[in-house]
Amino acid sequence: MADLWKCPKCGNQYGKPNQSHSCIWKSTVEILRHDEFKIALFNLIELQLKDRIEFASRNSNKAIIWVHKTAFAIFYWKRDSIEIRFYLTREHDFPPVFKIMKRDEKAKKIAHLVRVYDEDDVDDFLIDLLVEAFEVAK
Repeated sequence: MADLWKCPKCGNQYGKPNQSHSCIWKSTVEILRHDEFKIALFNLIELQLKDRIEFASRNSNKAIIWVHKTAFAIFYWKRDSIEIRFYLTREHDFPPVFKIMKRDEKAKKIAHLVRVYDEDDVDDFLIDLLVEAFEVAK
């Protein structure tokens, strides 16, 4: 992953020099609120994706962010699920996507939201969507 800028304060790497970011860092366990089931679910997604692509994981104070030059997936915890936001160049409006967020008609990237409730939700289709989001971030 060449051509990444590294913040001298927090050590995180980004696609653009002096990219705006938060240097606040929490561990994955803290972000997922010590919920062993969500940690296992997150690890399952991460292992399946790392079999196919190489990326870095960065934690903020409220989210886990997967990056390759730019962010391609952001993980948030919810009461009963893990919510994943990822970006595609096309609109994909059927399950597992539950919400699409367009900035405007000229937007090149369209945010898609998926909620993962259990291991059954971590299927090849979800992993394929995340791989596509990775390709968009290149």
